[in-house]
Amino acid sequence: MLAGYLVERITNQSLEDYCRENIFQPLDMKNTSFDFSSLDRGNVARPYGYFCKLFFPLPKYELYLFDPAAGLWTTAEDLSHFLMMHLNGGVYNGKRILKEENVCLMHSIQCPDCYDLLLGNFLGGELTLRHGLGWMHINLLGHKLEGHAGGAPGYNCHMYVLRDDESSEDIGLVLMGNGPILCPAALYGKTTVNSLIKMLELIEEKIGMV
Repeated sequence: MLAGYLVERITNQSLEDYCRENIFQPLDMKNTSFDFSSLDRGNVARPYGYFCKLFFPLPKYELYLFDPAAGLWTTAEDLSHFLMMHLNGGVYNGKRILKEENVCLMHSIQCPDCYDLLLGNFLGGELTLRHGLGWMHINLLGHKLEGHAGGAPGYNCHMYVLRDDESSEDIGLVLMGNGPILCPAALYGKTTVNSLIKMLELIEEKIGMV
């Protein structure tokens, strides 16, 4: 939220206008916006909550003040363009979006000796997490991931790079869902971790990384 506020103060533009001109349009992200009213509500997935092992539908909503942190509406295809740009050192479809040195800075761990204990304990202590600038370095029981993840009530999103030490090729992965992840993870940390590992193993097997 502070980063979004700084963008608006420095550029004298709304966060939506700045991102649309400098990120969404150059990356051909045609179905991405912070402005819920500009979207076709029929194309927006309905969020679901979770209680007593049952899922129940929630109304579609906008977060307003929390837009910079958790209010971006997008699609898996659009978000993959953003990830491709990062994988290509700041270039997408022949257009430079970010300077390569800035991409490297974003991906660099800012405090090498510090770990995110909150999320690690949140998932049963089975995960270690360190931070770049808007970029996470995750070790999930030997599975190395980089990228970012998050969610809002009824939604969750994962955008990762799968690192393969035996290959020079990195694989980008975008996973989105219209069900909660935070509540089940808090209640069933070990089960959530085992499910994530099983999912990663299936993906890695499918793309030939194992």
